[in-house]
Amino acid sequence: MEELIKKIKSRLHLRPEAEEFLFSISKEKTLTKGEVLIRQGQIVKKTFFVTSGCLRSYCIDKNGKEHTLLFAIKDWWISDYIAIHTDELSTLTVECLTESKVIEFNAKELDGIHARFPEFESYQRHNLERHVVSLHKRILN
Repeated sequence: MEELIKKIKSRLHLRPEAEEFLFSISKEKTLTKGEVLIRQGQIVKKTFFVTSGCLRSYCIDKNGKEHTLLFAIKDWWISDYIAIHTDELSTLTVECLTESKVIEFNAKELDGIHARFPEFESYQRHNLERHVVSLHKRILN
């Protein structure tokens, strides 16, 4: 968790109350290679910050072919954001490609951080921009 706090502090002033809130809604997990965090077709309530290792999100089409959407390494976030924000079932599977360490958050609790600590909005906007750039590069390649 200290790595995430350090990363956040590099982008904004983090009040002690905000730091305490982050600790209260998070859980650190060590995952094994091949472990699945989200399965296609399930309800998604979690989002993950990667502190080490490599994860990927992918879907399997109607012909059984896998399509990788995103790789997440150190300092990246990963989940099925469509499922979280539309309250639909997951269209993605998220799995560990290597032994990994993540910080798990309840997505709705994390989303509520903006109401309590408005300074987080710029941090989250930066993450969203980085995510969009990554996806655009992937599509173009």
